Amino acid sequence: MKSLHVVLVATGLLTGMQGPSFAAEVREEAVTFRHERPATVRFLDRKLAEDYARRLRSVGCIATLSWHWGHTDLNYQCEEWRIVRCADHEDAMDWMRFLGVLCFESSHIH
Repeated sequence: MKSLHVVLVATGLLTGMQGPSFAAEVREEAVTFRHERPATVRFLDRKLAEDYARRLRSVGCIATLSWHWGHTDLNYQCEEWRIVRCADHEDAMDWMRFLGVLCFESSHIH
């Protein structure tokens, strides 16, 4: 993952399918996202679960891990809209894929 500048932004507005109302303020590649409700994903690979948790925490999401019965649960939530400013289009698409796997609401803006 490339170097990022992360800005935490809280807003309750969503403008159509384009993301939150601050999308017009962004002049470079960025991804807006949120996951309002708590969610859990089960991993058989503990290191992969730790990587996912670390990445979620790096952008201000709540992410906790629990290990039991041969698997790892990643519990996560991100109630407020957040924005990740990306180095380039490829980096933005990487974030979109990552967030999509975890069923985040997300929008790529540029």
